[in-house]
Amino acid sequence: MSFNTPPSPVYKLDCDVLLYVITLNANMFSDRTALRTTRAASQVCQHWRNLMLATPSLWAKLIDLWHTSARDYEWMNELVRRSGTAPLWIRVEHGDTDRPADTSKPILQYFFDLADANWHRIQKLAIHLHDEPRLHATRWKTLHIPAPELHTFAVLYEWTWRAEGPDEDPITTFFAGHAPKLRRFGLSSYIIHDRAPWLRHLHTMHFDSAYSVDVVLAVLSSTQRLQKIKIHDFNNNDHTSTPLRIASLPHLKRLEYEGEAQLFATLLNHLEIPPDCALCMPVSYMPQSNPEHYMAVINTFTRYVSRYLRSRTPKVICLEYMSDLFIFLKAGAAFPHDLPLNISFPLRHRDTSNPVATILNELEKQELSNVTELRFYATGPLDSSFGTFFSSLTSLETIWTDLEALGYLAALQNNIVPTKLQLSLFPSLKLVKLTEFLHQRYSQCDIFTIDTKVWHTCRQVTDKVEPGICKRQLQLDVAF
Repeated sequence: MSFNTPPSPVYKLDCDVLLYVITLNANMFSDRTALRTTRAASQVCQHWRNLMLATPSLWAKLIDLWHTSARDYEWMNELVRRSGTAPLWIRVEHGDTDRPADTSKPILQYFFDLADANWHRIQKLAIHLHDEPRLHATRWKTLHIPAPELHTFAVLYEWTWRAEGPDEDPITTFFAGHAPKLRRFGLSSYIIHDRAPWLRHLHTMHFDSAYSVDVVLAVLSSTQRLQKIKIHDFNNNDHTSTPLRIASLPHLKRLEYEGEAQLFATLLNHLEIPPDCALCMPVSYMPQSNPEHYMAVINTFTRYVSRYLRSRTPKVICLEYMSDLFIFLKAGAAFPHDLPLNISFPLRHRDTSNPVATILNELEKQELSNVTELRFYATGPLDSSFGTFFSSLTSLETIWTDLEALGYLAALQNNIVPTKLQLSLFPSLKLVKLTEFLHQRYSQCDIFTIDTKVWHTCRQVTDKVEPGICKRQLQLDVAF
């Protein structure tokens, strides 16, 4: 007696489709568990295993050294063997703070041996460690060798360190001048030569505090194809050349900065970038300086924000007012994933000028009639210039805020009504959504809604929000 057992469903899937799905889930740069997932998939059945072992490029993109046990060198070697001659992707990341400190030594030594033997076929190399002097450019001799396949070179540290002394000569022959496919470059604690021939092909570049503003501008003058720049502070030395050169970046799409505000303003004043280039400077600090220098920084920031708002009319604005500290502004098409404008204005010198009015008056001049959603938070009473700015949001239908900020809005409206201006905040407002706590504004939390028709007057908030009560209707002393 024979039995005709139907084939398993895993054999019915087309091989090309199966391999596409497996490859889709084998990207270690988007999924930290990609190596583990792919290894498990290869053990589902012999059919899957044969298909995957016959695809060297699949394994070549999974050389994830930090998520492989430092003792399991046989498995590391097996990964490299399975990759054949395909271009390699290598990732080394110290993301696990519980790992003993000395565990990194054998892994990094294995990496050096691997890089030395396979430098000619490394396509993507991403290293992110706390601090690793052994990876400094002057000691990594492989960097002198041509890199014909290299696309991504990102060797970054959490804490940058400076070169030990001026006797360490800069490397002027990175990749022996030959890295024709290189598109993304970042190297912590080291300044590259501004005439490196591969600079002109780059799309993404990372700078850290080893660079001063003048050196960054010198490098950027050779990178006209850049699309994204990320800067982690500047080296604030006293040797900045004057006048600074102008760097033109006609293809730049995103500029990210973290550091001191005045140095960033100096850089902006010497960059020619498209008006719709996304600016991301979420937090900055600014040492005490004279009022003229401070207002020059504010004017530079407002000028670039105005350029962006004229080129990209936003639907959503996020505005946070931390009294006497910062104004944070985000703008874009949708919250939270499409807010390409993200900039903060440090607030200083309130005794000699009013930076809040300067900032808001400039924003008010832009085309904001299409804004339908506002996310607003404040830690203190609002300057009267907020009233004129808010009244320009003629199509605003929804406000996300907290109870404290709502009280400041109510006080602002109450102060506006007796004046001759007779302004009405948010003339098209339909819905107010209250988050429970300020620090939870970007996370899942209880939402309280107020249905409105028109916000005519608002004198004070007379009810309190009780934690844990969802969608409770707040009773406000308002006329709708």
